Amino acid sequence: MFFTIRARILAACLALVVFALVANTLINYFVSKSYNDDAIDRSLSSIASSHAIAIGDWVASKNRMIASLQDAVMSRDPIPALRLVAAAGGFNDVCVGYADKTMRCASVTAIPPGYDSTSRPWYILAAQAGTPVVTPPYLLIFP
Repeated sequence: MFFTIRARILAACLALVVFALVANTLINYFVSKSYNDDAIDRSLSSIASSHAIAIGDWVASKNRMIASLQDAVMSRDPIPALRLVAAAGGFNDVCVGYADKTMRCASVTAIPPGYDSTSRPWYILAAQAGTPVVTPPYLLIFP
């Protein structure tokens, strides 16, 4: 079959064309994959950054709501202000613990006798910081 020069040249040309097509396909694949991976990385970085900014803004807005209560919680009846902030901020409840070991909440009305908010981790952290702090959710469960 490859006894003639024409057959050998044809086979060599065919092999070169097939090799060139396979090489071109592989090069295109790896270049496209590299560009796609870079685009995906940039997109994910952008999304993660925007979500981090949004979460930071959300936490800051909640923190400002709680900080705005500073004068109201020192009044004789802070419950209306606590209820307003709970409704505006989408909180399940807003409570304030006082240094005299009493506590007032926007929606919880029956705080058991002897409940000491000053011994809770959220109270201690906020008292040490002297400002509102962000903590993990605290489950207020009374027996």
